[in-house]
Parts: sequence; C-alpha cells; structure tokens
Amino acid sequence: MHAFTMSGYSRATTITHWIVAALFVFMLLTGFLVPYLPDTVSYKWIIRESHESFGLLVIPLVLVRLAIRVITGAPTKSHDVPSWVFWLSRAVHIGFYVLMFTLPITGYLVALPYGIAFFNVYLINHLPDSLNALLWLSREPDFYLAGLASYVHTIMAMTLVSMLALHVIGALLHHYPNTIRSHSV
Repeated sequence: MHAFTMSGYSRATTITHWIVAALFVFMLLTGFLVPYLPDTVSYKWIIRESHESFGLLVIPLVLVRLAIRVITGAPTKSHDVPSWVFWLSRAVHIGFYVLMFTLPITGYLVALPYGIAFFNVYLINHLPDSLNALLWLSREPDFYLAGLASYVHTIMAMTLVSMLALHVIGALLHHYPNTIRSHSV
C-alpha cells in the first residue's frame, strides 16, 4: 500500500530534493559545530565561511525546487491513508519550505555585521539604506539585530531537525509499510 496515488515525484523533484537535503544536512552539521570550536582553531573560519556561502546558495536552489514542484505537482492522497497522516505530511512539507527560506534570511542577518563572504569573496557588510530605513535601523553594524537573528536562527534549526525526524519516519513508514507492520507488537 502506498500513501499516494500518483506513481511518485518527478525525477527533477527527486534530484532537487536530495541536493537541498544534502545542503541542509551540511548546514546543520556545520552550524551546530562552529560554536563549539575554539577561535584559535584555524579551520573554524573555513567551516564558518563554508556555512555562510552554502547558505547563500539555498534560496536560489529552493526557488528552483519550488518551481519544479509547482510545474510537476505532487502525489495525491490515497484513500487507504488516514487523513491525519496526509495532513501531517503536508504540514511538515509547508514547514520545510518556510524554514528553507527563513533560515538563510536569519543567517544572513546574523553574519551581516561581520561582512558576508561568498566563497571567500566579501559581498557586503551592511543592509542597503532603503532596507535600513524600512527596518528603522542605523547604517552601523547592528549587533542587537544579529543577536536576535542568531537566537531565531538557532530555534529554527532545532525545529528543522525535529521536522527532519518526522520526515524520515514518514518516509520509512511509506516506503516499508509491510516490513514495519510485520515487526510491530
């Protein structure tokens, strides 16, 4: 029994899924590792800049992924799947898309006072004046905003880990329904 009536996701959707998934696993690992490395460790800054650089790649990749998803569609609900499972799956997917956009934005705000490096090329070190005015910020580096963004970024990353766990469990239950059912008590 499969949870969805359509035969599955398109090849393009599957490829972008795994590229974005690998990127987010890398981002989570490096994001949780860097704060625990002493500042004297030389590779800490390489890891940090890699985290920032790949973080900047996330939004364009997610836009491509979303466009492919809109064009190719998603499998529809099968009648043999409980409604709550279907809606939980949809909620997790919507949550993923929200986090795939907001995590890079908050990460950008965290790094902004220190300068944004994209693969060792420094791009900017402050928001454009028009955005500063819109957000009532000064042109000077805003460490308060960076601190607040860091807190939100961390909470969202932990939320992403929880959602990934739900996603993996759901994928396993979907992919191996008879195996899991035969091992249950």
